[in-house]
Amino acid sequence: MANEQGAHWFTERRRHKIEKILRENGINPELFRREFICRRIEWRARSLGLSPSEYVDSIEKLKGELQRLIRDFTVKVTSFFRDPEVWYKLEDEIIPEIARKWRFLNIWCAGCSTGEEAYSVAATCVRSLKRFGLRTYIRVIGSDIDREAIEIAKSAKYPRERIKEIPERYREYFEISEGYIIPRNSIRGLVEFKAEDISRAQYPEGFFNLILLRNVLIYMSKEIRSELIRRVSQKLKIGGLLILGKSEVILSPASYGLSIYDLDNRIYRRIDYEEDPRSCPWLYKNRFGFLENNRF
Repeated sequence: MANEQGAHWFTERRRHKIEKILRENGINPELFRREFICRRIEWRARSLGLSPSEYVDSIEKLKGELQRLIRDFTVKVTSFFRDPEVWYKLEDEIIPEIARKWRFLNIWCAGCSTGEEAYSVAATCVRSLKRFGLRTYIRVIGSDIDREAIEIAKSAKYPRERIKEIPERYREYFEISEGYIIPRNSIRGLVEFKAEDISRAQYPEGFFNLILLRNVLIYMSKEIRSELIRRVSQKLKIGGLLILGKSEVILSPASYGLSIYDLDNRIYRRIDYEEDPRSCPWLYKNRFGFLENNRF
C-alpha cells in the first residue's frame, strides 16, 4: 500500500467521482466536510490494504464495496437513552412544560439511525405524562437517509444485551422476547419512521414542538451546518425546543431565531421576535413594518 500523506490523493477527478456515487445513492455530498469524506475513504482503503487513490480508482471492481462505503456515510453511533441526563430533563421538565402548552405534540428525531432514539423519546413522553397526570396526543417521527437503518427501526428488535442501555425507570416500556428487546405496543404505536434526507425534509414551518438533531452536525462543514440549523429551526413552533448532541453547540443562536434553554444539555428554544425584540438586536422594523437585518 502506498504511503499517501495528507489528502493530496483527493484530486478534483476523484472528488467528483465520489460525489457522483453519493448522489446516485440519495446522499447529498455537500452535507459533509471534505476532511470527513477523506477519513471515511482512507479507513475503507486501509481495511483492504489499498492506498486511498487505489481505492477510489478501483471501487467499482471491489465486490460489495460501494454498499459498504455508502453505509459508512449514513450510519452513526446510536443507543437507547444516550446521555441519560438529557432524558431526565425531558421527563422532569420539558415534556410537562410543552404538554401544558399544546394538546398535540409533534416530535422529530432527525437522523434517528436504527430507531433507538425515537423509541426512547416515546417512552420518556409516556412516563412523563403519566407521572404528571397530563393528557396530550403524541406523534414521534424518526427519519434517516439510510434505508437499511430505517428498516431495522421499523422491525423494533434489538439484541437483548443492550438492555443495559435502558435506565431502570424506563424498562417497563420494553419487553424481552426470544433474545430481543422490543418496545411495547404502547410505545411503538406512537412512532413512525421515514427514509429521508434531513436537509430536504418537506415539513411545514412551525410543525414540530420538539426536535432532536443529536450527533448529526459534527460531520458537516461549517456552512452546511449553519444552513441545516436554520432550516430545522424553522420547523419548530414558537416556543418549541431543539436538542443537539453533547459535542455540538450553536454559536449566536439568536441569529437562527433561537435562545439558550439549557446549555449543558444543548437545548435551545425557538423565540418570537415580536414578543422579545431584544433577543434579536440586529433585526429592526422598517417604515413599512417589515423585519430587516442590519448585519448585512
